[in-house]
Amino acid sequence: MDPEKARRAAPAAGGGPGGGETILLVEDNRDLAEAYAALFACLGYRVLTAASAEEALEATAREAGGVALVITDLTLPGMSGTDLGQALRARGEAVPVIVLSGYPPAGAAGDAIAAWLQKPLEVEELLAAVRRALKRPAPR
Repeated sequence: MDPEKARRAAPAAGGGPGGGETILLVEDNRDLAEAYAALFACLGYRVLTAASAEEALEATAREAGGVALVITDLTLPGMSGTDLGQALRARGEAVPVIVLSGYPPAGAAGDAIAAWLQKPLEVEELLAAVRRALKRPAPR
C-alpha cells in the first residue's frame, strides 16, 4: 500500500468498522507505519505501533487490555513477522496476526498467521482481512 494513498483513504473511511479494538502495527518503515496508524485510527481502532518484532513483543506484554490483532511486515529487524506470530502463540497470546509481504509465502505460514497479504495491496483488501481476522476466533 502506498503511504500517501492510505493517508488519503483514512478520512474517507472514517466511521468504519472499528469498535475500539487495539491493533498493533509492526512496520519498520516509518511513513508506512504512520499511514496505517492514521487509517485504522480513523476507522475507530486503538492503534499501537512497533518498529521491530522485539518491540511488538514488549508492547503485547505490557498492554493490559490486550491486543486484538497484530498487523506486521514480514521482513523486520531481528525477527520475521511469521516468527513474531509464532512467538506470540508460544507465549500463550492467541492474537490473530496478518503478515504483509512483497513476496509470496514460501510454504505454509503456520497456524499462528490469520492472513498473508502480498504487497502492493489495496486499502480495501487490508480492511477486509482485518474484519475477517477480528470476526473469527484467534488461532490456538
